[in-house]
Amino acid sequence: MEAVRPDVDVWLFGFVQNHKITAKDFYEKKDGGIRLMLKITPYLAETIPLWTSNIEAVIEKVKAILLENESTTR
Repeated sequence: MEAVRPDVDVWLFGFVQNHKITAKDFYEKKDGGIRLMLKITPYLAETIPLWTSNIEAVIEKVKAILLENESTTR
């Protein structure tokens, strides 16, 4: 997640600028945790392909580094 955090932040700032979000969009759980109401989740679900492709690119880079390191340590 941290590798794509800047992309997520940019998306989130744009989302907040373009959508009216109020206290009614959140609820507090009994343990004090704060959660989004379900009406916002479709917007978030639409971003799954974006994060998937971004994260897959990071995974491929890490995989290449690990494979390179493995071949040089043998």
